[in-house]
Amino acid sequence: MLEQERQLQLELEQEEEALAQDQLQREQQQGFAPLSASSSSVGLSANLGPAHRLEATVPLKEYDELRIKLRILETKRAEDREKLREAEKVKEESEQFLSHRTKLQGKKKV
Repeated sequence: MLEQERQLQLELEQEEEALAQDQLQREQQQGFAPLSASSSSVGLSANLGPAHRLEATVPLKEYDELRIKLRILETKRAEDREKLREAEKVKEESEQFLSHRTKLQGKKKV
């Protein structure tokens, strides 16, 4: 059971990563996002020249808002993963407790 949960968690993380990469690629192909996370819209437009300035960037405010939302979601995902780990530990401990209890009850009867 624990192995299945771990496998599902791993698959979920892989799917989230793949979706994030696909989204970034789409944005780059459409010319709406900076080419790297560290570059700003001003720096990118300066590199492309005046003819491409409006096509290759989104408003800096919108970009920053989306980055903040992304960080919040990443934080929530990390918290969710931590809660899953804690739940797995509690489940394992409860299974061990039940196992020990059963053994003790068996010894008591003998």
